[in-house]
Amino acid sequence: MRNLRSLATRSGLILVAGLLALALAGQAAAGTLDEVKKRGKLIAGVKTDFPPFGYVDSAGKNLGFDVDVAHLFAKALFDDENKVELVAVTSGNRIPFLQSGKIDIIIFPQAIRRMLPPFVGLCTILIKDTSLAAIIGVFELTRAAQETIERTFRSFEIYILAAAIYFCLSYPLSLLAQHAEARLHRS
Repeated sequence: MRNLRSLATRSGLILVAGLLALALAGQAAAGTLDEVKKRGKLIAGVKTDFPPFGYVDSAGKNLGFDVDVAHLFAKALFDDENKVELVAVTSGNRIPFLQSGKIDIIIFPQAIRRMLPPFVGLCTILIKDTSLAAIIGVFELTRAAQETIERTFRSFEIYILAAAIYFCLSYPLSLLAQHAEARLHRS
């Protein structure tokens, strides 16, 4: 009973601390938004060396997904997509720029590194659970293998073939994910 009461007390303290942190973060964000609106333009940090998210063309103009999203934010805030100043950031300076107030927002999603492994897992599950070209899904593949085994009585060969087909579907996806993760870590 004592442990339950102490656990409830600690949980309550953690909940109160979390709510206080959220309230303070909300006030800080509201202050930044007020400053941006008073200034009349959004200062956005964009990558310039990571196509297609951000790059500089031959004319010296910033292009890419980051730039497009920055213009959308400006349009949402000021009803004018040109009220944005684009500041080139790198992986090493984007957080310090944000903390020091040199930029108002970082466009490149910080969560992409954390999002990639679960996304690849989701894609693998998608391959397992869907039917592409009638027998590509794992369920359909094993069902077709079982039906073939019932007719031919060659279970070992059929299951090896089914495993090879599934491997040929999943392995390129894992190589693609490995390549994408390596490229993100380099930037």
